Amino acid sequence: MWSGIIMRRRATNGGTAAEITAETLEGWLARQEIQADLTFSNVDKFDIVRGLVAHVAAQAGGNMRLDTGANTAGFGDTISYLGKDSTKLADAISKLAEPTPGFEYTVTWTRSAGVFTPHLALATPALSAAVDPIVLEYPGSLTDYDYPEDGANAPNVVTAVGSEMVGVPLIARVEDTTGELAAGVPRFPGQLAAKDETDWVRLNARATTALQAGLADSVVPTAELRGDADPSFGSFPIGVAVRLRATSLYHPAGVNGRPGLDVVRRVTGWTVTPGRGEKVTLALGAATGKVAVPPSQRDVATYLRELDRRMRSVETRM
Repeated sequence: MWSGIIMRRRATNGGTAAEITAETLEGWLARQEIQADLTFSNVDKFDIVRGLVAHVAAQAGGNMRLDTGANTAGFGDTISYLGKDSTKLADAISKLAEPTPGFEYTVTWTRSAGVFTPHLALATPALSAAVDPIVLEYPGSLTDYDYPEDGANAPNVVTAVGSEMVGVPLIARVEDTTGELAAGVPRFPGQLAAKDETDWVRLNARATTALQAGLADSVVPTAELRGDADPSFGSFPIGVAVRLRATSLYHPAGVNGRPGLDVVRRVTGWTVTPGRGEKVTLALGAATGKVAVPPSQRDVATYLRELDRRMRSVETRM
C-alpha cells in the first residue's frame, strides 16, 4: 500500500491519458522548515524527532495526522535549532541519524474502518534489521540484474568542514587506516560540508559515517522482477535484507554449481513500472549500517533526503 500527495498532473496522448506525479509524506516532511528556536538537552534521539515533527504539526496546515509512536533509540543528544535558519525538517533528522550507531526512518500506512493512518517508523541501527533476508535468484525470480562497481567516489579519507569560529573552520578528518590504506590502496580524499555543525565530536562522527557509507556502497546493485513474481513486491519493506544469488557470463557458476554472485544487501529504494509487462526494480544498498550513499552522490544528508522523497510517476487511463 502506498499513499502520497499529488504534486503535478497533465494530460497526455491527446487527452486520452493523464500523467500524475505524487510525493510521499517523507517528501512533504523534506519541504517543512523549523521556524522557531528549539533546544533539546540530553534527549533521546527519537524523542527529538518527535519534537521536530510536533513543531511542524503545530503550524497552520502542518498536521498530517502522522502517528510518531513511542519507541526510543536508547541514546540521546543535546542540540539547538534557530528559527532564522529555516532548517529543513528532513535535513535535521538525517543529521541526527548520521553519527554511529545511527537510525533510519520511513513512513508506513495502515487502514482501519476505511481510514488511512500514516505512521513514522523509527529504528536503530536500521529498518527491518530483524527480518530474515529474502532470496532473489537470477535466473529464477529475477528477470535481470545489474552489478555496477564504481570506486571513483568512494573516498578512504574524509575531511569534514564545520562551522567557523573566529574565522577558523571546525575540521575533522577520518581515514580508513585499518582497511584500504593498510592494504596498499592509493589515497582517495573526499570532503563533507557541514557548515551548520559547531560540535567537533558530532562532526567527527558524521565524517566517520560518510567514510563508512562510501566504502560500503561502491557497488549498488539493482534487481528487476516481474510484478507477479514470487516473492511479491509487497514482501519488500524498505531496509529489508535481500540475498542476491546470480549466475551469468559476468558471474559464472562456481564450484558444484554454486552461484557466481552470492551477496546480502538491503532494499534502499524501488521503482514500479505499471501496465503491461509490469515490473519492479529494487535498489540494493549496503547490508550493514544506515542507508548509505551510492557512488554518484557525495553528501549523506542530500542523498537521504532524495531517497526519502521517493517520487512516483504513474500514468493511468482516463
